[in-house]
Amino acid sequence: MIGNRSHPDQIDRFLIQCGIPESELDEFYAGRNLRRSHLLACNKMKRNVRVIGALLICISIGIPVISFGQATILVSLGLLGYGVALAITGNLTVYQA
Repeated sequence: MIGNRSHPDQIDRFLIQCGIPESELDEFYAGRNLRRSHLLACNKMKRNVRVIGALLICISIGIPVISFGQATILVSLGLLGYGVALAITGNLTVYQA
Protein backbone atom coordinates (compact mmCIF):
# COMPACT_ATOMS: atom_id res chain seq x y z
CA MET A 1 0.00 0.00 0.00
CA ILE A 2 2.87 2.34 0.75
CA GLY A 3 4.48 1.51 -2.59
CA ASN A 4 1.20 2.30 -4.33
CA ARG A 5 1.08 5.67 -2.53
CA SER A 6 -2.22 5.03 -0.80
CA HIS A 7 -3.75 7.61 1.51
CA PRO A 8 -2.39 7.43 5.09
CA ASP A 9 -5.90 6.94 6.51
CA GLN A 10 -6.35 3.91 4.28
CA ILE A 11 -3.00 2.54 5.44
CA ASP A 12 -4.02 3.13 9.06
CA ARG A 13 -7.30 1.24 8.56
CA PHE A 14 -5.41 -1.67 7.02
CA LEU A 15 -2.90 -1.78 9.89
CA ILE A 16 -5.68 -1.69 12.48
CA GLN A 17 -7.41 -4.49 10.59
CA CYS A 18 -4.16 -6.50 10.76
CA GLY A 19 -4.20 -6.26 14.56
CA ILE A 20 -1.98 -3.27 15.32
CA PRO A 21 -3.65 -1.13 18.00
CA GLU A 22 -4.44 2.44 17.01
CA SER A 23 -2.33 3.76 19.88
CA GLU A 24 0.77 2.02 18.45
CA LEU A 25 0.49 3.31 14.88
CA ASP A 26 2.92 6.17 15.49
CA GLU A 27 5.47 3.72 16.88
CA PHE A 28 4.91 1.45 13.88
CA TYR A 29 5.66 4.30 11.46
CA ALA A 30 8.65 5.47 13.52
CA GLY A 31 10.07 1.95 13.55
CA ARG A 32 10.00 1.93 9.76
CA ASN A 33 11.34 5.48 9.45
CA LEU A 34 8.09 6.77 7.89
CA ARG A 35 6.12 9.94 8.48
CA ARG A 36 2.42 10.42 7.79
CA SER A 37 3.17 13.79 6.20
CA HIS A 38 5.48 12.11 3.68
CA LEU A 39 2.87 9.46 2.89
CA LEU A 40 0.26 12.18 2.39
CA ALA A 41 2.62 14.15 0.13
CA CYS A 42 3.20 11.03 -2.00
CA ASN A 43 -0.55 10.51 -2.25
CA LYS A 44 -1.07 14.13 -3.35
CA MET A 45 1.71 13.77 -5.92
CA LYS A 46 -0.02 10.72 -7.39
CA ARG A 47 -3.27 12.67 -7.64
CA ASN A 48 -1.53 15.63 -9.29
CA VAL A 49 0.14 13.35 -11.86
CA ARG A 50 -3.27 11.95 -12.72
CA VAL A 51 -4.56 15.50 -13.27
CA ILE A 52 -1.57 16.18 -15.55
CA GLY A 53 -2.45 13.01 -17.46
CA ALA A 54 -6.02 14.22 -17.93
CA LEU A 55 -4.71 17.58 -19.19
CA LEU A 56 -2.43 15.81 -21.67
CA ILE A 57 -5.42 13.85 -22.93
CA CYS A 58 -7.33 17.10 -23.48
CA ILE A 59 -4.34 18.70 -25.24
CA SER A 60 -3.90 15.67 -27.46
CA ILE A 61 -7.51 15.95 -28.54
CA GLY A 62 -7.11 19.68 -29.26
CA ILE A 63 -3.95 19.42 -31.37
CA PRO A 64 -5.60 17.87 -34.47
CA VAL A 65 -8.40 20.40 -34.28
CA ILE A 66 -5.98 23.34 -34.44
CA SER A 67 -3.61 22.06 -37.13
CA PHE A 68 -3.58 19.40 -39.79
CA GLY A 69 -0.81 17.09 -40.89
CA GLN A 70 0.60 13.67 -40.21
CA ALA A 71 3.31 14.90 -37.85
CA THR A 72 0.81 16.65 -35.59
CA ILE A 73 -1.35 13.54 -35.52
CA LEU A 74 1.63 11.46 -34.39
CA VAL A 75 2.42 13.98 -31.66
CA SER A 76 -1.23 13.92 -30.65
CA LEU A 77 -1.26 10.13 -30.45
CA GLY A 78 1.94 10.15 -28.41
CA LEU A 79 0.51 12.66 -25.96
CA LEU A 80 -2.71 10.68 -25.77
CA GLY A 81 -0.83 7.48 -24.93
CA TYR A 82 1.33 9.16 -22.30
CA GLY A 83 -1.66 11.00 -20.84
CA VAL A 84 -3.64 7.78 -20.51
CA ALA A 85 -0.66 6.07 -18.87
CA LEU A 86 -0.28 8.95 -16.40
CA ALA A 87 -3.98 9.02 -15.60
CA ILE A 88 -4.08 5.29 -14.92
CA THR A 89 -0.85 4.84 -12.96
CA GLY A 90 -0.26 8.25 -11.36
CA ASN A 91 3.47 7.79 -11.94
CA LEU A 92 5.60 10.05 -14.16
CA THR A 93 8.13 7.29 -14.79
CA VAL A 94 5.53 4.92 -16.17
CA TYR A 95 7.62 3.88 -19.19
CA GLN A 96 10.89 3.26 -17.34
CA ALA A 97 11.95 -0.31 -16.83
